[in-house]
Amino acid sequence: ALASSVLPCEIWTSASFNLDGAVREGETWTITLDGVAYSHVATSSDTLATIATGLANAVPDSYSPSTSGTTVQVSTTSGAFTAELSLTASGTTATDTTSATTTLITLSGSVHVGEIWMVTLEETDYSHTVTAGEDLYEVAASLAEALNAVDEFIAKAEGSVIALTKMTGGSFTVATDIQASGAGT
Repeated sequence: ALASSVLPCEIWTSASFNLDGAVREGETWTITLDGVAYSHVATSSDTLATIATGLANAVPDSYSPSTSGTTVQVSTTSGAFTAELSLTASGTTATDTTSATTTLITLSGSVHVGEIWMVTLEETDYSHTVTAGEDLYEVAASLAEALNAVDEFIAKAEGSVIALTKMTGGSFTVATDIQASGAGT
């Protein structure tokens, strides 16, 4: 593709646009002359030469469009004109700011070997048993890893806080529990 997606707009009496790079289906190649856009949408069978021809065919005869290989030339004898070449990618993006639902689970206090720290998500338990040398951060990371395996959910630990997100939105139930490491008689 072009090194830049838009070449600067300049004032010309004639202009040549040398097309280069890969051709991707759905991309829109556009020559803008005096503020009016003339475009060609790439197909799966297009090459740079066929795109150049498509662009030249889209430009009005008053600009005397022509091609030579992958180059499009335009010119006029009726005065200077502005010219610009641009390429628009075929993909799209979307941001959904209303669907996902997030709950923060904050772990605090001391951890002790043998304790079982548990998060219950939608009536299923996910747990971590504390081993020697672990702290809250490691417990949170372990629980987040277990929760991250649940369909429709993403879990991420940041320090001792777990951000649990239901990607499809809506409510969900979460409970926490810590089971002590010892038992008395």
